[in-house]
Parts: sequence; structure tokens; C-alpha cells
Amino acid sequence: MKINRCVEKLLFSFFLSFFISGICLADSFLFLRSGDIYSYSFQNKLEEKIVDITTSISYLRISPDETKIAYITGENPNYYIYICDIDGNSSYKLTDTTVTGYTNFGRGLSWSPDGTQLLFNHNSILYRINSDGSNLTNIATAPTSRSFLFIDWSSTGDKIVTQTMGSWGYANEIYIMDSDGSNMTKLVDDLPGGMYGATISPDGQKIAYAYDVTENEEYWGKHKKDSIFVMNIDGSELTNISIHNTEESNDRIPIWSTDGKKILFHSNVYETGSDIWIMNIDGTNREKVIEGAKYGDWKQSNNCDIEDSDNDGVPNQWDVCPETELNAYVDKTGCPPSGLYTEEQLNQIISHILAWGDLNGDNKIGLSEAVRALKISSGVTEPSIKFEK
Repeated sequence: MKINRCVEKLLFSFFLSFFISGICLADSFLFLRSGDIYSYSFQNKLEEKIVDITTSISYLRISPDETKIAYITGENPNYYIYICDIDGNSSYKLTDTTVTGYTNFGRGLSWSPDGTQLLFNHNSILYRINSDGSNLTNIATAPTSRSFLFIDWSSTGDKIVTQTMGSWGYANEIYIMDSDGSNMTKLVDDLPGGMYGATISPDGQKIAYAYDVTENEEYWGKHKKDSIFVMNIDGSELTNISIHNTEESNDRIPIWSTDGKKILFHSNVYETGSDIWIMNIDGTNREKVIEGAKYGDWKQSNNCDIEDSDNDGVPNQWDVCPETELNAYVDKTGCPPSGLYTEEQLNQIISHILAWGDLNGDNKIGLSEAVRALKISSGVTEPSIKFEK
């Protein structure tokens, strides 16, 4: 019996699906420690310092396409925005206008959804600027006697959410406006106690922010138990998702994952070090991922969205023949097959895949075993048994 080479493609696609899922799980994030920028990988649990400069870095955000980092650095009260490549190279100063405001200390920065512009605050003025430093534009002014603090531009592109602060460290409010700075509307009034950070979910439907539930105002600027709240974009259905926080610590600066299912944040006790945590959007599965770190930002590539323009089952980046007839039978390189496998050859392929990948001898192949088999089939790793067609 003869079997078409499409079987090989199906086997390859089977292992490829495992491999792709492994990539999708390999998210990472950037964070600050001792004024420098580090990267952290969930997959291998490794840290790497990528930006090390003489002045302390106070805040960072990754560009939507994950190729750039915008960060704020300087010394109070003169903080400036710089942009570098995602690996920390090719840094340049974006503007000579400072990022400042009441107790701001160099925070307040957000990328546009397409990565061509940024927002930042200078006291009561909200500026928009091109990522090459051109076209600095005043798009909004804060209410009287208030300055902008944290800023977030929705990934849908139509809204901006911002926290404002008065001269008193507990005088905080949260506003939403259109992307051109118009229709500025208060969402959260000045409540007893402090606030810290406000961000919009990836679908543009929810806002997360931190608020001190103890309502403490006994010492200027001190927060006792910041909790992260999530509400609808119109301010309705407010929910405390830090209810599982059993520590007397502050959950701050919520950053949404790209799928909107998790929150990255840092947690600290007043005047002690911060740690980076993640949790589900309902507050479950709180997990400390790294100690001595703060101001994290997700790095979650969308490379899991595999393109296959000729619909032959082989992703474009691995397709040697990307312009074959639509839905054509191809081999694992994406090219028309040069022959057929016999049943005996197919059985040999399956047995050798098991020999290469089945590490524990249970005649099954798990995720790590599938990745190993894929590496062997692509020539990255040498198999224990070589198969010649």
C-alpha cells in the first residue's frame, strides 16, 4: 500500500502544534531593579540586565510591536524620556520636556497602539509626541490645581485613561478622555486614601487601578494596603481583585496581559522592597514571580498567530515554496512532494519518532518529548537512531 507524503506533513504539523504552544507559553516581562532594566523569562526563569545607565530609571513601557522600550530617567525634578531597542541598544533622548508633576518622580508614559506616538505628562499638561521626537502637541490640561500622573492609551486607540493628583498626596482622581484629549470625564472621585496607577484592558472595556482600602491619610504619601480594582470603562461594576492578598502589602501598577486574562503588578510594604506578582483577572492564582523588582511590563509576542498564505499546513516562516497552489499536498518543507511513502516506510517513521522522542518508554510523547523530536527532525539535535528513506 502507498501513502501520500501528506502524512509526513500531518506528523510534522502534530509536533509543530506542540512546539508552537511551547513558544506561546514562553512569555516574559521587563522590570526595574535598583534603577536598571531587566528582562525575565517565564520559560527558563532567567533574569538579564539589558539597560544599565548612570542615572536611575523610574518607569518603563514596551512598544506595542515589542521592538522598543520607552523609559524615564533622571534626578528629581528633571526626568526625561529615552527610547531604546528591546535589547537595550541604540538609546536616544525623546524630548527635552520633563516628565514631572506633584510627587510624580518620573512616571506617566504610554505608547500609541501603532507605536508611532507616545503620551507623557508635564505638570498639568498632557503631551503627545512622535516616537522620533517630532510634533510635540499639548492635547489636554488637567483640572485646576492638579497634575497628570499615570497615563494609559487604549490598544483600541480611541481612549486615554489617566490618574491626576493634587498638591496633597492623597488628592487623586481618575479620568477618561478621547484619544485627541477631548471629552475628559471623571470616573473615580477623590476618595479618602491614595491611588496608584490606572490602565485599560486590551479590549478597551475595563479599567484596573490601585486604591488604599484602609483610607489612610495619617502620614503624607504613605499607603497601607493598596488593592487592585477592576471596573467597566464607564465606571460601573467595581470589583476588588486583591481580596486574596493576605499580606499587609500594597498591590500597585496593574498591567494587563495581551489576552486580558492576567494582571502583572508589583507589591510592597511601605518603605520596603517591592516584588513582581501576577494573578488572574478575578484575583485567583496570585503568584510571586520575582523578588526585589517593580514597574513590570509584559513582553508577549503575538507570533503565535501563524500565517499560512497558501493554506498548505506549513507556516510561512518555514515554507520553502510559499506560492504553491492553495490547499495543495506538500511535504514538511511546504513544497510539492517528490514521491510517496510505502506503508513500511511510514511505520519506520513512526517508530523512529517514538525512538527519538519517547524518553520514558511509555509509548507516548509529551510536550517536552515532542519538542525534542521536532528539534531532531529539523537537525538541531542528533537522534540516537538515524533513519534513511
